[in-house]
Amino acid sequence: MDELFSNSKNGVILLDLPTNYGKSMVTLALSELAIEGNPYFSRVIHVLPMRSIIDDLYTRIKDHMPVCMQKHLAMQYMLQPGSPFFAKHCVITTLETFLLNFFKLPAHELWKAFQYDTAHFEFPRAMIYTSIIVFDEFHLFSGLGSLDAEYKSLNAVTAAMRSLALAGVVIIIMTATMPDSLKQFVKKELIESGIEFREYTYEKGKDLKFDDELQKRKRLIKKSLQDPVDLARHFRNQRVAIVANTKQRAIEYYRKINDTNTVLFHGGLPQVKREQFLKKIKNEKEILVIATQVIEAGIDTNFDVMITEICPADRLVQRAGRVARSEITGEVLVVNPKTCAPYDKVATEATWNFIEDSNLDYFECRSLIKKVYDQLPPPTKISPLSRSLSLLDHMPLLGLPDAKAAFEYFEGFTESSGIISAFIENKIDPNWAIPVNEAEARDILAKTRKLVSGRVIVELQSLPRKEPLSIYFLKNGYSGIVIDRQTYLENIGLNESDTFGGA
Repeated sequence: MDELFSNSKNGVILLDLPTNYGKSMVTLALSELAIEGNPYFSRVIHVLPMRSIIDDLYTRIKDHMPVCMQKHLAMQYMLQPGSPFFAKHCVITTLETFLLNFFKLPAHELWKAFQYDTAHFEFPRAMIYTSIIVFDEFHLFSGLGSLDAEYKSLNAVTAAMRSLALAGVVIIIMTATMPDSLKQFVKKELIESGIEFREYTYEKGKDLKFDDELQKRKRLIKKSLQDPVDLARHFRNQRVAIVANTKQRAIEYYRKINDTNTVLFHGGLPQVKREQFLKKIKNEKEILVIATQVIEAGIDTNFDVMITEICPADRLVQRAGRVARSEITGEVLVVNPKTCAPYDKVATEATWNFIEDSNLDYFECRSLIKKVYDQLPPPTKISPLSRSLSLLDHMPLLGLPDAKAAFEYFEGFTESSGIISAFIENKIDPNWAIPVNEAEARDILAKTRKLVSGRVIVELQSLPRKEPLSIYFLKNGYSGIVIDRQTYLENIGLNESDTFGGA
């Protein structure tokens, strides 16, 4: 970074390092530099793929940061306005919020943009252009290995990186499990634009202390044909996790266990509950956690045993990274459910076929990911989206109306653009909001017909047929939908049939 800054080079740095290497703490070091003052950047913006894992990173950085500096740290995403325009020295945010702020539709004023045709879009852009940007868990931005991958998020984030790097903003990409095809896609897009691409990959012999830790740590993986709940009962007095690919199956496993020392953790929980459960997950010495894929990225906790449904190799490696994290040995048992959704069938079946009973060390992980993704076609470029977003940034005369037109035409800039807030009818509070997708929201609305306008519940007369609900809500000033008390259960979250594969 110092070399890039000193020589005024345009550069993107890729850190491809093992899970538990401490990559995320790069942001802590950079934040302290930003707070103390330096000639190259004013702040650090750390971008993560899911809002459900932001809380954990925020807590970790805060715990390691001197008390006098903690006021400079913020979480920022929909309904969590810690630093609405990215003005603080360290902001942890979602990809969705970052891209909206960068491409002239500030997330905090999205409602104002659509209802009143006004927003302070150049202010957050100025904050971004004077930052270092960290894209963490980058492989999850791509959708690679997912069912019906659109590559919308990947093209949008690549367009943003290209614009920023050409302006001299240093960008750090962090990953432990990026497939080569994804790496080559990003590399090609950036190098063709004249941007220097520097890759730092973990190699044996470069970090002798970590080499020694890797050699001692045993993460044994094997396939099993047993039911996950039955398997979990064999491991008493330990820290155990069952990871399901869908919220529906996670809830089914939780109900089968029926144990007070079991925690259900998924993306369909309000922030209040996420924080409460995350604290319990980290602190209990003996616990059974039943989770969806939200646990695989960025949550710094250790399990003795993980029982996981089969998923594409990169996701599997991320999940396994939560095992033997602080202990010498751990076990990963992989089960094969009847359906691969929400993941690509070829990637999922290839992962199952290539798994062997072995110690899943870093080099075995890299080998498994390569074998699986060699079976899949590489990501594709969406030229209209990429070109439109690049023009939005590059052309000063393209303003709010053009950003809104692009947002509507492409139905958002990421795959998660259609996420809608669901409020429990007796708790119309952002801290109790639950994220739901378009299909879930329509299903709930068909039953309740209730919306939130400000903090008031109103009746919906008819559902919009063609327009996405997220855009319809923005245009009409609705904050979200209402779920009744029977649809939300205290320790389960949204008690709806999940046929959409949501996390």
